[in-house]
This record gives sequence, structure tokens and C-alpha cells, in this order.
Amino acid sequence: MDTIIVQGTKSNDNGSVTKIGKSRVDTALDLYLNKRAKRIVFSGGYTNPNAKFSEAENMRKYALECGVSDNDIILEERARETIGNAHFTKINFLESNKWYKNIAVSSKWHLPRLNFIFDRVLGDDYFTQYVGSDDKLTFQELKKVKRAENLWYMLDRLLLLGISPGNDEIISKRLSVFYSLLNITEKPISLFSILHNQQHKAQAEPV
Repeated sequence: MDTIIVQGTKSNDNGSVTKIGKSRVDTALDLYLNKRAKRIVFSGGYTNPNAKFSEAENMRKYALECGVSDNDIILEERARETIGNAHFTKINFLESNKWYKNIAVSSKWHLPRLNFIFDRVLGDDYFTQYVGSDDKLTFQELKKVKRAENLWYMLDRLLLLGISPGNDEIISKRLSVFYSLLNITEKPISLFSILHNQQHKAQAEPV
């Protein structure tokens, strides 16, 4: 495979990687050390205003502590959620290097949404294998993240509605609008309501 793409998660305030983040990186490192791919892409931007560095940079630091060569690490630092992970990794690295066969790593509970997004964003030219990490969450922790995950999945389906697989131009435009909304609120249910109302208004306007 060409790369291992690790999905970021919001860092702790002190810049350390969370339990979920470490689990994802550890899973990627296991694949890397078993020579499943030559390089690792850490994807994740500046999602915690209290943390000095991006999600990707904090994962990189943890990977270096675990013995990974810095020459085999690539950082994608623009993404603020999963569609961005796929889109910015594609347009900045995968396309230009012709890396069409990749492994995407994230938490097991995140894989259904990850699969949906990567297939839609990358398009038919790409083959992606999905590998889930075991975060070892408590029952209550897992219940909480699954509740939020279901809301984000609903939101992502709305964001990608009507877009043909791999259409970088339209995805980029929608992400631009969406990221401006993220500056207002990061609550998925609020974002869904705003986007749903915008879409309904657009459909009602005469052409």
C-alpha cells in the first residue's frame, strides 16, 4: 500500500494525544512496522484553541517517541473533521504522488462514517483499506462518542448530498462554507439545522 492515513482527534489542552488518538497512532505504527506501507500521513488541524500545535503535529510527536523515522511522516494540518481529512489528504498528497492504494486508520466506531466519506471524497480511482483501532473506552465513554458520531454521520450525508464521487471542486466549495460555520458552532445538531435550512431555501428559490 502507498500510505497509512491516520484520522486525527482533538488533542488535550497541553498538546498531548488523547487515549483515542494514541490508539489510532498505535494501530498505524503496527501496520507501518509490519511494512504494510512505507509512510504515514497524520491528518488533523487546529481543533483545540488551547493546544499550541495541530492534531497532526501532536500525533507526529507521539510517533517519533515510538521510534518512527521523521522521513516517513507526512502532516496534513488543514482538516477539522473527517471530510477534510479525506479531501485535504487527497488534493495535497495522494493525487500529486499517484498514491492510489491506501490504508485509513481510525477508531472502530468511526469506520462506517470513514468508509462512506473516503469512498465519496476520493472517488473511483482510489482503493482504501479500513483498519479500526480499539480505544478501550468504558461503556459510558463509548455511548457518548457513538451518540455524537451518529449526528456527524447525518451531517456528513447532508454535506455530500448530490456530489459525484471524487468531485474535488464542489467538495472544496462546500467545505469552505462548512468551515466558516464551524467558527460559529461545533455542535453537529446545530450545524445540521443551519445546513438543512440553507439547502431547503436554495431548493425553493426560482431558477
